[in-house]
Amino acid sequence: MSVVILDHPRDREENDHIAVVRINRPDALNALNLEVRQELARVFRELTEDDDVLAVLLTGDEKAFAAGADLKDMADRTTVEMFHRKTERLWQN
Repeated sequence: MSVVILDHPRDREENDHIAVVRINRPDALNALNLEVRQELARVFRELTEDDDVLAVLLTGDEKAFAAGADLKDMADRTTVEMFHRKTERLWQN
């Protein structure tokens, strides 16, 4: 199961040029763990280069948009791992 679902406008019968990106971790109220953050970054980079997409709607599910940071995921990380999580954005386009 993908933690991020992309509904691309080209996949719909009527192309409205709006991509819908859905966070998909209902068991954790869509809390943002490293996997979700990396997948969101990948999808947003892909959509940035897509001339067919004029807008992006970011959503969760009927229970929650996103509960925020996944504290359980963060608790299992070392200080060095947490540092890399914050600095990895510096090297991404």
